[in-house]
Amino acid sequence: MSSFNALIEGYFRSAPEDSRLKLANLDISQNVSLLSDGVCAYRLLGVASDFRTINEVSSSFGNEVSPFDIPELRNIEGVVLPYRGSGLSEFIEIPRSVLLRDGILFISMLEKDYLSFLKSDVLEKARHIFSDSGFDRLYERIVLKR
Repeated sequence: MSSFNALIEGYFRSAPEDSRLKLANLDISQNVSLLSDGVCAYRLLGVASDFRTINEVSSSFGNEVSPFDIPELRNIEGVVLPYRGSGLSEFIEIPRSVLLRDGILFISMLEKDYLSFLKSDVLEKARHIFSDSGFDRLYERIVLKR
């Protein structure tokens, strides 16, 4: 397993206003338009290759008609930011989106408020995280050493 290639954005029921990002490694085939982790489905929203602008794709994009199965996102191995060294370093109770290092973006909900938050907050953080090798080292130190 290499370093992380995905950010999972979500929150805890007790603090829905407190968004968290989880560093994770997901193996997703190309041309997938729908992910399923057994709890929730995440549809392909688009590509944000510069982590500034989302180029939305049509709903007919992708060769995979059926959902592409992935591990349950809230429990997948990873590191939740900010990392505090606690036992909850892997857990996000309610994942809302998945952003891959190459800018591919999957989303579980399309509420206007969330999409605005995603564009204004999550993309900016992703740009910083994916370009800072310190996060690769953190992921390797916490996850790959287990």
